[in-house]
Amino acid sequence: MNIELDHVVAAVPSLAALEPFERLGLRLTPPGRHPGLGTANRAFFTGGAVDQAYVEFLALADRAEAEASGARANLLAALDAAQSLYRIVFRTSDLDAAIAARPGVFEPPYEPRRDDGSAIGRVASVRPGQGLGCDAGLIEYAPGIEARREKRVADGLTTHAVPLRRMDHLAVIAPDLPAAALAWEAAFGLTVSGEIHANGMHILQLRAGSVVVELIGPDTPESPLAARPAGLVPMVAFEVPDLAAAVAHVESAGFTIAPPREGVIPGTSVTTVTGDQLGGLALQLLAYDRT
Repeated sequence: MNIELDHVVAAVPSLAALEPFERLGLRLTPPGRHPGLGTANRAFFTGGAVDQAYVEFLALADRAEAEASGARANLLAALDAAQSLYRIVFRTSDLDAAIAARPGVFEPPYEPRRDDGSAIGRVASVRPGQGLGCDAGLIEYAPGIEARREKRVADGLTTHAVPLRRMDHLAVIAPDLPAAALAWEAAFGLTVSGEIHANGMHILQLRAGSVVVELIGPDTPESPLAARPAGLVPMVAFEVPDLAAAVAHVESAGFTIAPPREGVIPGTSVTTVTGDQLGGLALQLLAYDRT
């Protein structure tokens, strides 16, 4: 069964907190509401119709409604802890089959809707205690998602002033790497596609469609990572076609950004718009040496 990374979710205190992302040059969707769930959202998309992935910003519109829904407990916890990035959502074409193949892993599905009442799809969250190190879920979209992806590209929603080509990777701190790898395979069928040792880190790469989930653990007992608890790193990495041009744009928009350096992934150069400038969520800009 094909499972791909669809989007990640960042908690924000209000949609007004997204001004820095717009100033950076990201084209965000208009504000939307989720009837019955007590939340409001905006998002930005990257990639094409095939490798499309997005960041969703989720805020409370009605806390009492969110608490009563039972489906937003992890958002409430993230907001109370001032945590930004907190959830990964994968897409599947057959949610019922995915749940049946992994008994005991997922909560019962719920059905989010847009503010006009139209169906988004069905979502099942991973039950607590599965060993993933972060909140995660599966979504099966309502019919017509392929056409919606194509329309986003045609409407320019994947084109931004800061030139993001596509979402490349995100990272989860996993002090016990073997156990974490088994947990991700059990929940989503993701297996290790690459392995990196660098800077005191041991990284296992799990490919989920066009995006990689990195499980990061200590390379030695003396590594600083050995003391870090499991959790989702508040950073999303995006490939850019021209890193120097991207850096110049970021600086022209009034942000501070370090000069590009050699990346941990072989054959890459990277730099980062730090989280303190973006409400807690860092954006890593990454370029591959494709010569």
